Amino acid sequence: MHDAKKPVYAYINSVGASGGYYIAAASDYVMADEDSITGSIGVISILLNVQELMQKIGVKATVLKEGNLKDMGSPFKEPTADENAVFEKILSQAFNNFKRDVLLFRQGKLSPSMLDEIADGRVLTGRQAFDANLLDGLTTREKALQKSAELAGLKNPGHIQYGRRELSFSDLFFSAGKSFFSGAMSGAGAQANAQVSIR
Repeated sequence: MHDAKKPVYAYINSVGASGGYYIAAASDYVMADEDSITGSIGVISILLNVQELMQKIGVKATVLKEGNLKDMGSPFKEPTADENAVFEKILSQAFNNFKRDVLLFRQGKLSPSMLDEIADGRVLTGRQAFDANLLDGLTTREKALQKSAELAGLKNPGHIQYGRRELSFSDLFFSAGKSFFSGAMSGAGAQANAQVSIR
């Protein structure tokens, strides 16, 4: 998206945090609602350990492996120091790449020192993100569309709405009829099979 041939603009309406902000930051101009949730520049990995629970219910996991670290992250055991070190290196690389890319995308708008102040995984409101130079503007969705058209130099832009189509009464009526018919046919088939098996 950062190298797109056409201008790309992003708008965060409610939540665009972590990976959501990562994507938005790659656009040419980032807008958000003042009360949206964004930021969360960080990387996380949560490892569950159900070993004690499995013991209580009498379930034991037997692991066959080749490679000392092949079962790293398994929920059936405590991670070893070596496994934690591997995970830390992965998280550290991903975190550094995240910050590097945000600085690249926001070049001339955001300094490394400014990013370091808020790149600790915290979430920010749209207003806080704007004050931290993570955003270019605060606005509503409708005005964001207008601003995008203005930035792109479009005088009479078209608007295509993607997403689920709202169901009409006829959609609901025919859907219910189809479900009823399918259920009736299924029941009739089951009854016929039962009669055959009785004979």
